[in-house]
Amino acid sequence: MIKSVHNGTGVMDEAILENLAKNTEAKTNGFCEEGYTAREMDIIKAVAEGLSNREIANRLFISEGTVKNYITSILAKENLSHRTALAVYYLTGKKQS
Repeated sequence: MIKSVHNGTGVMDEAILENLAKNTEAKTNGFCEEGYTAREMDIIKAVAEGLSNREIANRLFISEGTVKNYITSILAKENLSHRTALAVYYLTGKKQS
């Protein structure tokens, strides 16, 4: 799992992420987009879709290193420890401890 996270691959089962993503259309949760740039929101949404760093980089035409830097910055802003927690927070509005 550590190697997967380091390489930018998802560590959450895709079926779980898909189920969470389906519920986002009707969500009214505690995730606030204020304080994020448009690019950061692109990254957050892609992480919530379960995309790897490489897939995000390809989609947004940026380097994997840039994606990693954005994710590190976003995690620090929200005081989260990993990308799965970010995805859950974005999709549900609830921070996982």
